[in-house]
Amino acid sequence: MNQKLQQLLDSIQQSAQLSDDEKNALTKSMQEVDKEMEITNFKLDRTEKVKRTTAILLEETIAELEHKRKAVEAQNRELEIESALERVRTVAMGMNKPDDMLEVCKTIALQLQSLGVKEIRNVQTAIFYEARGTYMNYEFYAKHDKTFVTETIYTNHEVAKAFAEKMFKGTGEVFITSIRGSEVKDWLAYQKTTNVFIDSFLENASSLDYYWHSLGPVALGISTYNPLNGEELQLFQRFLKVFDLSYRRYLDIEKAIAQAREAKIEAALEKVRSRSLAMHKSEELNEVVAILFEKLKELQIPATAVGLGISIEGSKDLNTFVCGENEAGLVITNYRLPFFENRISKELYNALEKQLDFFVGKYSKKEKNSFYEYLFEHSAIKDVPDGIKRMIFESATYTISIVTAKNVVFNINDFEGKNLTENEIDIFKRFAKVFDQAYTRFLDLQKAEAQAKEAKIESALERIRSRSLAMHHSSELSAVVDTLLREFTNLEFTLTFCIINLIDEQDRSNTVWAANPETGKDPEAYYMKFEDYPFHHAMWDAWKEQQKNFIYTIEGEEKKIYDEYLYTNTEFRRFPKHVQEANKALKRYVAGFTFFKHSGLQTVSENHISDDELDILERFGRVFEQSYTRFLDLQKAEAQARESQIQLALERVRARTMAMQHSEELAETAYVLFQQFSQLGEAPDQITIGNINEEERVIELWLTMQGALMNRSIKASIDEPIVMHKMYVAWKEQQKSLVIDLTGQEL
Repeated sequence: MNQKLQQLLDSIQQSAQLSDDEKNALTKSMQEVDKEMEITNFKLDRTEKVKRTTAILLEETIAELEHKRKAVEAQNRELEIESALERVRTVAMGMNKPDDMLEVCKTIALQLQSLGVKEIRNVQTAIFYEARGTYMNYEFYAKHDKTFVTETIYTNHEVAKAFAEKMFKGTGEVFITSIRGSEVKDWLAYQKTTNVFIDSFLENASSLDYYWHSLGPVALGISTYNPLNGEELQLFQRFLKVFDLSYRRYLDIEKAIAQAREAKIEAALEKVRSRSLAMHKSEELNEVVAILFEKLKELQIPATAVGLGISIEGSKDLNTFVCGENEAGLVITNYRLPFFENRISKELYNALEKQLDFFVGKYSKKEKNSFYEYLFEHSAIKDVPDGIKRMIFESATYTISIVTAKNVVFNINDFEGKNLTENEIDIFKRFAKVFDQAYTRFLDLQKAEAQAKEAKIESALERIRSRSLAMHHSSELSAVVDTLLREFTNLEFTLTFCIINLIDEQDRSNTVWAANPETGKDPEAYYMKFEDYPFHHAMWDAWKEQQKNFIYTIEGEEKKIYDEYLYTNTEFRRFPKHVQEANKALKRYVAGFTFFKHSGLQTVSENHISDDELDILERFGRVFEQSYTRFLDLQKAEAQARESQIQLALERVRARTMAMQHSEELAETAYVLFQQFSQLGEAPDQITIGNINEEERVIELWLTMQGALMNRSIKASIDEPIVMHKMYVAWKEQQKSLVIDLTGQEL
């Protein structure tokens, strides 16, 4: 019983005032209350126990729910991360070319942003090429939404060198660097000196952090404007594992591309090899160089033009073949590249002489223009369009990449400032080796062609010799000149004139026997004085010095002045008008000479004269020199015969004159004069003898009329102004001769 109820019950039992019935009634009531209280207490106790149990259960439920909530959130986060990783993985597996690595970088950056990583600057990969001191950088800039592929040098800054050294240590290495405050601007200033993308957000940034992770020869990095926390770093590391798959895919693609490129290179090499070995003439080397140029372009090796120079025995000059292109297509030219005092010329020769494995020369605009100005002026360079010449002289840069073989120099000319990579240099060397195999064939062809050409030259010399020695009259020198022109043309000379010069030192004159392919008539002789023209002075001096190889070029204003003199003031005005106009339209006259004691042999062309052509000219000249003695003998014999004819004619005139009995017989003397002139080949239209009578102011004329004898005289006034007065004045002044040339209104 409840203690207090028990005390109360004890008090009731001890009370004297209460009867036993009252005590029993109260006791009974107290017992009932106690019983109810026990029941109530039991219920309360039970309720309390239930409450405690419920509270415990509730606490456990809440904890469990919280745990489950966290587990669900973690699971959701993991699913979110896995989804992000899967997206990167999908992009990685979908790579088809190396540049698809950019999409991997972009996807990593975007997925990190979606997972709550803020202030991402860029995500990038670095694939190292230790031999070059560079790495190929594939990067995505988040705020700019731009991707770039850049070959970056890592040897020119302490931070870049430290980064590379750490990455080279191998898989698992980490490089973290933080740039703060003013150092950010210093770093930006350094980047502006490189070829990397310039991030304009760094202008106002106070922090820049780099996190790089090595996977061996490749690294994955992220840079941020704020430092990453531990969770973000761990998150980035998980992407690193997926990136490993990207890199393996990248390597597979590179390998496949390399195999395909190797096959393409081999096909290109085989094309050059087969065309080289298929040459039938040495000049077909032009086509080989053209194929070399085309194949290098197909392989995307930067080249404005490709050149091939073969050393010429006995000199530092090169027999050069060059191929480039313009809007119209390929432009191929072959010329002799002379060695001269110029840095480019010297370095070309030095590379060949020392057999350098590879040499690259970079030249200023001034050096380049000086080289090409000399080249165009002193080499017989043909078929170079004006557009290409403008490109050459206007370009700001010039680079020659050179590979040498025995007696051969290969070069890539670049006017756009592009440099060859190591791989491109290796390919160029392989092409050089392929041609080296065909060089022996080229030499064989050259030798055979030289022998054939020598035989052709000897045949030409023999024909000239035969024609010269077959002369029976000095006028047949016309046929010799014609033969010379024909033989020069057969030897592929392109001539405006072929000329034999007969030089008279006493008279300071030059009798020119000239053949022109356009006149359509036999060559003729043209008498010329050596006048006050630069060309005449140079020619006279060269003849006096007996030069065997002399070249003089007339062009520009000098040519214009000389053409006017030639076709107006000399006997060359007899040339057909269409030939005169055609010659005046030529850009230049290039006159080549070989001189002898009293003569010279000359060719005139619009093109520059090569050394080979000069050599042939000299050989032709030596043959002509042998026949010149015969020409002089013929001239002497003809002069003696002519003198005899003249003396006989004079004697006939003298005899008829002395036999005159009457003055009227002067008509017969005029007739005899006419006959003698005709027999001497002069064939006049009329012969007249005039007696001057000053008293009557008349001239009595005894004449023939178209060869017929007239038995009477005609009197003409001395004062007739057009003919008679002029004759009278000349007679009065005792002139030995007078020429009156009547034309137009006077006639």
